[in-house]
Amino acid sequence: MGEAEIQREENPKDDEKPKSEMGGELMLFDDGSMTADKAQSSAMSLIINYADPALAAGTAVLGLGLVVLPFLSKLNKLASDDTFRYQAHGETNAKQPMRLFTEAELRQRLGSLDVDAVAMEITMSTNELDEHMEASSMEETDDEVSRIQKWRDSVNANLKSLQKRSALAFLGLPPDSNMNDINAMYKKMALELHPDKGGDPEKFQELQEMKERLTDLEKDEEDGKDGKKDTEEDPEEEEARKLKEKEEEEEKNRLPPNERIKKLRMDVHDNTVRLWERAKKSRDEIVGDKALKSNSQPALNILRLFVERFVANEIKTLRHDDTRGAEAKLRKFLKQGAEILSVAALADVQATLSTLAMHFNYRLVARSGSPDIKNKCAALLEAVGEVPQLAEQFLQQMEADLADQRDRDKRRKERMAAEQREREARGDFSGEAGKKSDEAQAKAKSEAKPAQKEPHANGGYPDAKSQATQPKPSEAKPDPFADFDFGEPKKAAAPKAAPKSEAVAVKTEDDRSAIQAAVKQKRTSWDAAFDHPYAGALKSNGTGIYCRPCQRWIVTYEYNTEVFLTHVERVHPKPPPGWSV
Repeated sequence: MGEAEIQREENPKDDEKPKSEMGGELMLFDDGSMTADKAQSSAMSLIINYADPALAAGTAVLGLGLVVLPFLSKLNKLASDDTFRYQAHGETNAKQPMRLFTEAELRQRLGSLDVDAVAMEITMSTNELDEHMEASSMEETDDEVSRIQKWRDSVNANLKSLQKRSALAFLGLPPDSNMNDINAMYKKMALELHPDKGGDPEKFQELQEMKERLTDLEKDEEDGKDGKKDTEEDPEEEEARKLKEKEEEEEKNRLPPNERIKKLRMDVHDNTVRLWERAKKSRDEIVGDKALKSNSQPALNILRLFVERFVANEIKTLRHDDTRGAEAKLRKFLKQGAEILSVAALADVQATLSTLAMHFNYRLVARSGSPDIKNKCAALLEAVGEVPQLAEQFLQQMEADLADQRDRDKRRKERMAAEQREREARGDFSGEAGKKSDEAQAKAKSEAKPAQKEPHANGGYPDAKSQATQPKPSEAKPDPFADFDFGEPKKAAAPKAAPKSEAVAVKTEDDRSAIQAAVKQKRTSWDAAFDHPYAGALKSNGTGIYCRPCQRWIVTYEYNTEVFLTHVERVHPKPPPGWSV
């Protein structure tokens, strides 16, 4: 018996597993959350490993709601704007004809953040984020940070699986390949791509990186199964990490609480955008020259097993002409199989519709004999058929929003640079701070009102008592110092200054020119053309640029970007993993 056959016996394929075990992967019951968690993991794994690369990348970041929420939305005929929002599908929306989940159940099964919230976070520009934080309280911002951090942990695990698929795609291997397959293909490709054998050096380097990625991911999976963590760390890296953590902690302690929360909010936003960029990079790697076609069989196999098991356990025990019982069975079927129905539709919509129509709808309608059940089963097929199209449209719209955001940011920078040039042409070198100061002064001036005299208590007319207390002109006492002259004595005219010599005049003019040149060279705003992939947010007062790989602020002065570029040359001479310059 060969090694491949031994490996196959030790790790049987999905189609060789017992039906009860496979059906249980996506059969969701109300007896505990473990089953729901297992179903969520299985559905996500099916999409990441076998679905179209664009949909796999989108689901890895946005969550299962990208495919499940369109299905539920069509069932309940929700508006298109509410399709990807948990609140519209939850208990607060009483207009749904077939509400299946509460908002809490959706968060448990599909992810802590809904698709719409994640997409808004990714497409939000830095300027829009600043405005959002200004309009939010510190408690609201802190809550946003906590929810995004919780969501980020699950996305990191999804992206590891997506990166594994992209590495296997580079090797031309399917997602279910084991390390023996990987090593064999690596040796074969290494002989073909090695520079000494006339191969492409860049492709050979990429092959080395993919092999290293797969080895690390395999090790992480084994450590996770054994409950172990890789505690070995290079001493220099450990020291650098501790120093970085200490600096970050000291910097946080120096900031006031509201500024600290805002910094954390900016950090999680930047990390969210980076996660989306990682997903897109893996997507592009999967659709390379050696890309394999999407495989729909794993999802369809599980769908058929799920339908067969449900029909055997639920539909065959249903009494004939029991309309209420049939409706209860339909709701249970949809609630238990929402994930696998959507995933199978994403894999092969026609095969999914055929399976549902012949093996579920026909038997349920025949048992119930109800036109209402027949209409609801038809609505089920219609909802399943819309899933791939709605998911793809959402991703396309999201990409368009990202492109529009980049275009708006570019125009805003150009406009700010033009305004700065106009102010400098007028002799105003105060920069953006001066502009804000002028706007604040103009606003304060417009809001200022002339002081009004308070009226008397009787409606504005002085009473008799107040008139009596005021002295009359005839009773005014004479001034004893009227004869004295208190005027200031006239000052003698200052003598005219002697004319300056020509040399002194030239020197004075040179000094004045030097001062003006120095003033003009001093920057008062960020350079609109500055755009570095490592640079995150820029402080408006010109004292810092956020380094995304380091996850900390780099102190600058007077809007000087050279300090940041010097930091990049010294600290990041080579691009960190996942970065490119």
